[in-house]
Amino acid sequence: MKFGETLIFSLLFICAMGMDKAILEIVLHKSVKNGEYVTQRHELEGQFSKAGAMGSAEGDIYQLHPKALCNSDDYYEEIHKFGWVGVIRLVQDDDKACMTLYEKAEKAIQRGATAVIFDITENPDASRQLQEQAEYQVRLTRPIVFIQKEAAVSLMEIVKSQRYARARIWSVSPVDEEESDASHYIIIGALVIVFLIVVCIILVFVGKMRRRSSEVCVDITRGYYQ
Repeated sequence: MKFGETLIFSLLFICAMGMDKAILEIVLHKSVKNGEYVTQRHELEGQFSKAGAMGSAEGDIYQLHPKALCNSDDYYEEIHKFGWVGVIRLVQDDDKACMTLYEKAEKAIQRGATAVIFDITENPDASRQLQEQAEYQVRLTRPIVFIQKEAAVSLMEIVKSQRYARARIWSVSPVDEEESDASHYIIIGALVIVFLIVVCIILVFVGKMRRRSSEVCVDITRGYYQ
């Protein structure tokens, strides 16, 4: 049954990975004629880091330079009030980095960020680095999200072209955590049931094949002695 056990663990792993998906909704308010405003929404996908919480978050978007959080100037600390979402575009490994990724995320949260979004398009290894750095650290209380490629390009275009933009982050869908957990277990249960049905069909088929093989052997043996 090694094959069956492997398949079950694979299904569970796929479900767990699905729960790590982060949905980013970028909300823009654009002015039109007569002083009215229209609301535009852009939905992007990212990945939660296990270094932070996997809950929801919301706040105005602020793009930060990778080394901006190293600044200890008191004036800088007063720029952002509580309730903002930091966006940091990471570049290739910098030997002179003043902080680790974990420390940068922690500092942003200490300065009022409700979430931190890392663009890892140019540094895809950053997700592994943060995981290793956070392994022996306290899990951060706010979401840390990775985005890359098309989603990152779209987000950066919005950030650069809009003076004000607001981000809403949630896990898979904006539902209560209890409902999300229940759906998670339902999906796992359904996959396990499907797997068991397939295994039963295979066992029945194998059993029939063995029975036919045994009958053929018996017939051959009888014919030989006759």
